[in-house]
Amino acid sequence: MVIDEDFAIIDDRLAYATEDKAKEMAKDLGVEGVHEHEYEGKTWFMVGETHIVDMYGKCPKGFVKKNGKCVKKK
Repeated sequence: MVIDEDFAIIDDRLAYATEDKAKEMAKDLGVEGVHEHEYEGKTWFMVGETHIVDMYGKCPKGFVKKNGKCVKKK
């Protein structure tokens, strides 16, 4: 559902109208990257490289905690 010109809810998650805002929020949450969704004729941006993001301290599979952030294993 589109909330307004800046925010939408897609798959029960908050999406942002700009990539910069999604990146800012990702940084605030200590999450790596953002990803896109096409929804109702517009590109929206969400925090995290995928939907598999645990914002309560654990990293998704294939990621490790480094300096308080989840980063891909090398």
